[in-house]
Amino acid sequence: MASKLSENIKRIVFAVVMCAASGTASAAGGYGGFQLPILSFDDDNFAESFDPKAIVIRGGRNIFSMLALEGRLMVGLNDSSAMLGGMEHTVELSSVASAFAMAHTSLGWRTKIYGLLGMSRVSMSEVDPTASLNTPRAEIAMSYGFGADFHMSENTAANIEYVSYYNDKASLSGLAIGLTFSFH
Repeated sequence: MASKLSENIKRIVFAVVMCAASGTASAAGGYGGFQLPILSFDDDNFAESFDPKAIVIRGGRNIFSMLALEGRLMVGLNDSSAMLGGMEHTVELSSVASAFAMAHTSLGWRTKIYGLLGMSRVSMSEVDPTASLNTPRAEIAMSYGFGADFHMSENTAANIEYVSYYNDKASLSGLAIGLTFSFH
């Protein structure tokens, strides 16, 4: 558990350093923030859903008045287990790295709605107790979502959004709440 926590801290530090180095956080039109998602992992091989816990670090830059480019790093915080057929199955979300184009429009000065379209790389593993195997899985897939920002001040907004990170024979999606900070 301690090694997983240290790996997660390294990933978060890396994401923050990358945002700062790219000028995203310090340039006009840039923003950064974090989210706490409620995730659902569904796999055709299992009758139940898994609900891994994670944190999302996000940073982006407005490139036009209604379009932004955004990068995200989601880091898994714990494993998710479910009893299936009398045996405990576990899913461990390592990380999700995403790049999105965000189209947005304002509904007055306090509210902004947006849509997301991009790509995500999902890294996770599944533990099969019958074979004592830990099967790593890395998927790259198109991702999409929608959300809303509610400005509490000129530079701070609370947000809520839904994102589908991938959807094939298995799917990972989630509803998230978070805070975003603008850097003008």
